[in-house]
Amino acid sequence: MPHATATVNGVLVAETDSYEVVDGNIYFPPSAIKESHFTPTSTKTHCPYKGEASYYTITTNKTEVKDA
Repeated sequence: MPHATATVNGVLVAETDSYEVVDGNIYFPPSAIKESHFTPTSTKTHCPYKGEASYYTITTNKTEVKDA
């Protein structure tokens, strides 16, 4: 499995060698995220296929992404 990274406007917010791929999307384990960039939001959704989802605002020195 290749190394996976996630960036927001060039800032690394997650990286790992162990992840899941579902429908072409990479799902990082909680231990892979840079927690200082993530703030939980109140948004929750349910998918019968993937289960419960929680959302976060990702903040870097360059931008803010809500409900990511």
